[in-house]
Amino acid sequence: MARLKVFLDGQLASQHELPADQDFVVGRGDTCDCVLRPERGISRQHFRVRLTDSGWQVESLSRFGELYVQGNKIEKEFLHHGQLFSAPPYEFLLEDESRAGADLVEPAAADGAGGHPDDQTQVGQNPAQAVLRLVDDKGHTRQTFSLQGQTWVCGREITCSIFIDHPKISRRQFEMQRSDEGFLIRDLGSFNGTHVNGTPVPPDSWTAIQSGDVISVGLWNLIFELRDLHFEQRLRDVDPAFLAPVTYDDSSQVSIPSPQPGSRPPVALEDAGTMPALSLPPRPEKRFTKQKLKQMLTPVRLAILLLVLLVAGYELFDDSSNPPSKSARTQTPFDKLPVEKQQLVKQAYQLARDLYAGGKLEMANQKIDEIHAIVPYYEDSKELQKYIDNSIQVQRDKERLAAQQEDERKRKEKVEKITFECSQFVLHHRETVVPEDLEKCLSPALEFDPENSSFASLRAQVDQIVADRKMKAVKAEEYRKLTARRQALYQKAVSIESSGRLLTAVGAHEEVVRSNLPDPHNLAGKSKAHIARLLKSISEKQASLRTQAEENYKSGKRREAVLLLRQALLMNPNNSEIEERQTKILAELRKDMQTKYQESILEESVGSVAEAKKKWTEIQKLSVEGEDYFEKSKVKLRKYGELAPP
Repeated sequence: MARLKVFLDGQLASQHELPADQDFVVGRGDTCDCVLRPERGISRQHFRVRLTDSGWQVESLSRFGELYVQGNKIEKEFLHHGQLFSAPPYEFLLEDESRAGADLVEPAAADGAGGHPDDQTQVGQNPAQAVLRLVDDKGHTRQTFSLQGQTWVCGREITCSIFIDHPKISRRQFEMQRSDEGFLIRDLGSFNGTHVNGTPVPPDSWTAIQSGDVISVGLWNLIFELRDLHFEQRLRDVDPAFLAPVTYDDSSQVSIPSPQPGSRPPVALEDAGTMPALSLPPRPEKRFTKQKLKQMLTPVRLAILLLVLLVAGYELFDDSSNPPSKSARTQTPFDKLPVEKQQLVKQAYQLARDLYAGGKLEMANQKIDEIHAIVPYYEDSKELQKYIDNSIQVQRDKERLAAQQEDERKRKEKVEKITFECSQFVLHHRETVVPEDLEKCLSPALEFDPENSSFASLRAQVDQIVADRKMKAVKAEEYRKLTARRQALYQKAVSIESSGRLLTAVGAHEEVVRSNLPDPHNLAGKSKAHIARLLKSISEKQASLRTQAEENYKSGKRREAVLLLRQALLMNPNNSEIEERQTKILAELRKDMQTKYQESILEESVGSVAEAKKKWTEIQKLSVEGEDYFEKSKVKLRKYGELAPP
């Protein structure tokens, strides 16, 4: 079954079984088979992995996101077992169990039938995980990179598998690779250069590195480590008796308590993966086989050895010889110990080394103390204790840094919570919130992070809300004034209507309807209703006045008929029927008045002025203003002083 492992910042983030019958899509979209965090440069559907006839293939699905294999940007690439590729800041490792056996090295035949011993598979060899720990100038571990695959490039270019964003580090600083000889490193022509344990790394050749070597770039150090993946299992295989404390008394007797069946040693084990495994000088192996003994004891060598023994025996038993000299080898404190104690010291020393290599520092230190309680030193136990003490200090620094980071995380969470609550407060109090309210809400978070950019964003948001509210108030005031103007027009029309000037009221209401002013109360609609009602009233009143005028006309009262028709026309001058009827009656009235006026002129001409005045006065009573003979008789009456001048 094939598997895809996902790494972020050098740590395993997740792993997924790859189906053979369908595409496996990776991206930040919710519908993807592997959902990534929305990091910069990660698309919704970034790439897919699928099984083809030629093997597993990765293909980019994003127009903007990038995909890299061994530092080279690719669109489509076939993958093999153990292949590493990246979509920064993520790294991906393909594992295909069905093809894993093809990558194993078969053991060489016995008695030299195979190749070089270094090329043979080492049965029982401990599997190791290669990592790089990034340490700053204060000794704090900033990041840990898990080295998967075969080749890695370090630099501040985002495509680098070991990405370090710092101006003192070149875009492509150095390159590492895994080979049959071990791990190698070379500089890539960087500006500041790369050093291993203080020695410059040449750019044109590979340099071997070992676990515990320090790669230096400027003020930054990267510690290369090979961690034992099966340390816990090997530790469980150790005799529990050697995990118990060793006591020392004046009689130089060492007692090891026998563990009870099913009991566990009274030692608290720490996580083996929390500490780096720094390398120590290997212990010399003392192997002396029978085959080698036969090769060494040739006849010539046996003769020489026998001669040496005879000379030594002669000098030893010769009484005339000088006093015996001191032994060529000075005995160490360890040599003076009984065999049993020597065995305990050796076992404790080996266990201390194993515990140290597995990161069990306190337990390793305890075993060294037990050794030193028996002898002042054994082999490099003093140097080993210095290593352990330094590692313990590093571990404590790491724990202190972790505590600081945890405090920082809690402070950040508190600030984010307060910021969210304040944003909700602003959202629900948009109509009343002011800057002072926001500052009061943010005050608990200001003591933790006064320069937080979210605070500035919230302040800008509140300032904009206040400005919008003021602008809204100004517009509301303008709107209110315009609305009041339309209201005034409507009230004027209603007032005119109340005074009985119906036709004028119609014009006033029409002005309300034509107005472009705001009309929140539908005054235009109300004025239209008034106009319809007024026009109906005018029509009804005109009809009534015309009926009365006709009745007067039939009774011979032409003057009254004309006056009624004139009154009707005042209501609506556009009524042509009433106007025509008035004109006809006026014509008849003018004809009658013409006869009377001519008679009055005749009376005046013969000197009968009094009779003429009577006729003129009669015309004034029978006719109406504006009629020709009514106006002529009025002039005559004024001539003779019967009417006051105008």
